[in-house]
Amino acid sequence: MAEKAFHVLKDGSIVEVLIGNVTDEIKHDIFLCSGCEGACKAEVIPVREGPRPCFRIKRGQHHKSGCQNDESLAAQIRRVLDHTGHTTSIEELYELFDRPQVEVVKKEKRKGTKENKVNDQDDEEEFDDIRAIQRELKNPKNLRELCALFSKSSLDDIYAGMKIGDIFLDHRNIADIRKKGIPEGQLAIVLCAKISVERIKKLVPEVPDQAIVLGDAYSYADKEKQLLCIIPCTANAKRIIFNSDSKKKIIAVFGRWHQDPFNKSVYTCEPIKEGRVFCAEESFYEW
Repeated sequence: MAEKAFHVLKDGSIVEVLIGNVTDEIKHDIFLCSGCEGACKAEVIPVREGPRPCFRIKRGQHHKSGCQNDESLAAQIRRVLDHTGHTTSIEELYELFDRPQVEVVKKEKRKGTKENKVNDQDDEEEFDDIRAIQRELKNPKNLRELCALFSKSSLDDIYAGMKIGDIFLDHRNIADIRKKGIPEGQLAIVLCAKISVERIKKLVPEVPDQAIVLGDAYSYADKEKQLLCIIPCTANAKRIIFNSDSKKKIIAVFGRWHQDPFNKSVYTCEPIKEGRVFCAEESFYEW
């Protein structure tokens, strides 16, 4: 959401306009996001009513990566995260997410220094000011945050020394992944969806005990075979995956993947716990 946008005039030229200057005569014209120093250009619509008149993203449109006007949940999460991963690695995050979150929180608290602590009698507003000054971009503490970071970054960006497109499989690269495959033993996040029991029986007749089968979330991507993922997991992880909330359609699975020697479209990952699974509404990824 933003107070300014580009107004596309009838002659094709554009001028920047404030939301307060949008009249009834032009409210149905074309407006483009002016974020990213004018490079975003996603189509937006003027919302003149309500407590905060602004330009909002039009349904089906997407802000350019890093646009300051993108207020989707994933974009908001991304803004507080380090985009380089220079103080961590994918292996470290993989191990971190496998630990109970309580243990992770305790470890983060132990890292705090005395200099960062504020006397209990300090004014709350003063504390907020100090925290804002000392705050640094942080590494993701769970898979939800890592998915937000990757989905709102370019697949060509480098994170923790690796190309994001090699470790995050979504609608942008799934067609290539189906053709090339996932490298043996590669750590990667695959965005998956549930498939029917009948289809599982037809394509994967022997499912190991304590394992489930999911398909990649983009059966529409191309004519190549949909990737099938055999996922050994704990009971808690299963409960997350089979959550009855019908809105939660996209299942992110962070695993180390191995290709089936007899079926190139089937992959198995090492056993995972709940910290390596994240379910979200499709709108979380803004597709």
